[in-house]
Amino acid sequence: MDPTPMQHPVAGVNHNVVAAYLPAQRAAMLRVLSLSVPPAATEEPYTGQECIGLGDAWRSLYALVQGSVRGHEGNSCLVLGESGCGKSLLVESVIRRVRRECAECSAAAPWVVSLSALLYPTDRQCLAAMAQQLMDQDAIARGDVDETLRDVMEPETDADMNDEQRNDWATVTRAPGQGPGPESESESDEEAEMPLASLSEPEPSSNAILSTMAATLSHILSLLSSSAPGSSRHPLIIVLDQFDLLTQRPRQALLYCLLDAVQANSYVPGMLVLGMTSRVDAADFLEKRVKSRFSHRIVHVVPPSFDQYMILARMALAAGASSSSVWGQAWLAEVDHLIQNPTFRACLEGLHNLSGDVRLLYQVLLPPVAALHPGAPTLEPEAFARVAAAQRADPLEALLLDLNVPEMALMIAARHLQLRDKEPFTFEMCFHGLRHFVQRVQRDLNSGASAGHQAPLAITGLDTLAQRAPMLQAFHTLLDMELLLPEPARLSLTLPSGIASRTGPVTTAYGTLPSLTVIPEFLPVYAQVSAKAILASVESPARAEMLGSVLVKWAASTGL
Repeated sequence: MDPTPMQHPVAGVNHNVVAAYLPAQRAAMLRVLSLSVPPAATEEPYTGQECIGLGDAWRSLYALVQGSVRGHEGNSCLVLGESGCGKSLLVESVIRRVRRECAECSAAAPWVVSLSALLYPTDRQCLAAMAQQLMDQDAIARGDVDETLRDVMEPETDADMNDEQRNDWATVTRAPGQGPGPESESESDEEAEMPLASLSEPEPSSNAILSTMAATLSHILSLLSSSAPGSSRHPLIIVLDQFDLLTQRPRQALLYCLLDAVQANSYVPGMLVLGMTSRVDAADFLEKRVKSRFSHRIVHVVPPSFDQYMILARMALAAGASSSSVWGQAWLAEVDHLIQNPTFRACLEGLHNLSGDVRLLYQVLLPPVAALHPGAPTLEPEAFARVAAAQRADPLEALLLDLNVPEMALMIAARHLQLRDKEPFTFEMCFHGLRHFVQRVQRDLNSGASAGHQAPLAITGLDTLAQRAPMLQAFHTLLDMELLLPEPARLSLTLPSGIASRTGPVTTAYGTLPSLTVIPEFLPVYAQVSAKAILASVESPARAEMLGSVLVKWAASTGL
């Protein structure tokens, strides 16, 4: 006979049904939590993928995109928000919705070009990526690219350009404050204020057309305009990630050309430039000639509230489950039971207080979900709490548990200096405190023995803590482990007089210290862990080498 089927601990349904459908549910959750399937790659995103808590920002951006796609307007906008709050998700969601609406009404869907300042470090590489992405979308014929855009698509080297091209390209990409070359400064300023149309007059040679960035962009737009007749022309959306880094480029050439094309309505079907950045002051970095062409439309994306944070967690864990099936009802009941658990809520509340980054939430949910199997199909709140504690743990604090007695004694001395606001401190300051501690312990031991009372328990190797050589070696070990870091200003400071090394330059993990340089005993350093973390490590039962009770008592004291 078959064994009596177990009942689901929450929903009261057959446990065998839960175990049978668990692999498919586990795969669906892992696809969500690992972000292996981007939102734009699926026609119907999973429940909860859309912008939870971003309704106002979504409607503002949607209206702007509709103006460019339906109204054929030239627009520019900046999407601001801290890292991980949903800027990319917001932009992708709006573009996906607009494309779906265009397909429903048989309208021309917009071409979308995504450029990242981190992925394409130069403006010319951005233009090459723009042409390549438009080719991949069949917006530009590859024959046109082979004939007219070969120069910009090839690697950017000076050897590939003749003198005329190099001079023209340098005119566009010249850094601010750099000399204008043979032209006068007034002529350079007039060129900076010239509209895109005047920079893109047709030349008899294709090399002349591509001699400047503005002409290259104008030529790409002209190819887009001629690729389809009349009403079938597609609008163009250009998404610029890390917008603040583009403002650091020489003369902000790419931003100037794009915004000038938007302002001049050079692309009749409609053109939209969307910038994304975490810097709230990114618009202040724009030069005057670029700022005058920017529309100053800004969409602010705020991190989710705690209630929205919980909704995101529930939707991620419920991915693929439907309430129309017995299995779906059982799994949704399991997820709801987890969401209401105080341990799980406290875990997520700590994450939310630490950061509003949704990716941090997914990192905590991923390992327990990956560990699910038919033999253990339930979501344990303690598993999520352990993962959250492990991911938030400071790796430097874990190193403290492996320190031996001399090294830990130095960290305790550093803790007392921290409590007395004596940072930065030196080895001599730590050694001075250790020597006084050893003298006090020895005095107590001797006085207790002479009076016939039971002496306090001594620590192993007490005399070693008062010896300079082994303690200096322990100090160097802490420097190598970066538990103690030299004061940054001292790394480049040459002392013309005073205490200096008599052995020449010293090579460390932080480079070669200048000579004359400070001797290691008097090198100012900072502790990389807090006083609270040092005390917790001293009292932890997980220490590789346990400390004596006297040293533990000294660590817990004020050190005075």
